[in-house]
Amino acid sequence: MIYKTLLGGIIMNKKDVQYENFFDPEKLNSNLIFISLFIALYENFKFSIINHIKSFYLEDTKNNKDDSEMYDNEVLKLSGKSKNRIIEGSLIWLKKNSVINDDDISNFIRLTDMRNKIVHEMMHTIAVGLPNEIYGLYTTMLDLYEKIEKWWIIEVEICINPDITENMRNSVKPDNIQPGSILITKIMSEVALTNTPKYRDMLNSK
Repeated sequence: MIYKTLLGGIIMNKKDVQYENFFDPEKLNSNLIFISLFIALYENFKFSIINHIKSFYLEDTKNNKDDSEMYDNEVLKLSGKSKNRIIEGSLIWLKKNSVINDDDISNFIRLTDMRNKIVHEMMHTIAVGLPNEIYGLYTTMLDLYEKIEKWWIIEVEICINPDITENMRNSVKPDNIQPGSILITKIMSEVALTNTPKYRDMLNSK
């Protein structure tokens, strides 16, 4: 119990009883699971945004200078000289193509801020408890991820698939599509977060 003794000193010194979250197995497990899911979903979502657009311009043409320049001009340069030009340019590209709007971009920025907070301040976050807004941000991220994935399937993948007829394309509706990545994430969330009241309440209120 040496860790508890040492941390007990921290609790007393800081007069913050919330550090006792470290010693509550249920709270500790719940916080660790949710943090892991949030980070995993964010990283997968970000990769998907970047990779879809990059593959659209560069797939099977890795050595084609013209396509590389087109990707640079039509995507990367949209963000100017930002150090995060790949993801920012990709988001602006999605907005230009009416996939997302300013509110969606603002939400992505909020998601990024939360991701950075829980990654760089993980021990403190686990100790004092998760920010209340993280549960709503998680569902916001899942909704935005699903919105973009459905658009990409309908407007890109189906349109360039030679095996799909025009009648078939016209009959496809967003509500009838469930991207595999989204389905897996929803199932994983339900299994992992069944006993997380705040997350469950958030879903029930939607």
